[in-house]
Amino acid sequence: IKALGVGADDYVVKPFDPMELVARIKAHINRIERYKASKTPEAPIEFDDIKIFRNAVRFEAWADGNLIGLAAVYCNTQTKDIAFLTNFSVLPRWQRNGIASNLLSNCIIHICDLGFHSIELEVSTKSKAAMDLYIKYGFVKREQLGNTQKMKKNLKRMENE
Repeated sequence: IKALGVGADDYVVKPFDPMELVARIKAHINRIERYKASKTPEAPIEFDDIKIFRNAVRFEAWADGNLIGLAAVYCNTQTKDIAFLTNFSVLPRWQRNGIASNLLSNCIIHICDLGFHSIELEVSTKSKAAMDLYIKYGFVKREQLGNTQKMKKNLKRMENE
């Protein structure tokens, strides 16, 4: 929910319907493509319209031409304090194949390379597999609000490695 307050435009509650997730991802990609096509170098750029586009990073897993996994992180702060992992999902039939680990690992490396100090996320407490994955990658539990667990990973140590 915090990510919505700083500019994210969508939120999926877990557990989720895989068909709904695919539809949301396709709609998001279509919005970006329409937006990119509508801008020319001479056209004025409105900050709020481009904020997500310039500051969002996607990591995708594809199989047979189908999007099967997605990690989306929002990197908006000028001071590079916190990046927000706003979406992380793998279609059910592709889970337990290392795809989530690969997406998360690449996401963490990229965010560290950008110079951010930490990554925050929110995860359903009902999603034990997701929480276990985040803990495996060094995220620590912070505040819990109902069924939502906030987690954070400090990246400063990685910068010195």
